[in-house]
Amino acid sequence: MLQAPAGKRLAPMLGVLVPLLRRDGELDLTDDEAALLVRMSAATIDRRLAPERAKLLSRGRSHTKPGHC
Repeated sequence: MLQAPAGKRLAPMLGVLVPLLRRDGELDLTDDEAALLVRMSAATIDRRLAPERAKLLSRGRSHTKPGHC
């Protein structure tokens, strides 16, 4: 299972995190962009993060032997 924060848990924290990250210079956003980010829904967060989460999934070869019929 992937250990990434779900939008459901991340969305309520954006109101706290965005101002702190802007203050510390970690996010370079305009006031309008920051306001949009803080209002982003959990479902939108999950949709926006889906491509990055997909990159973290391991897609190796299976080491099981094929069955016979």
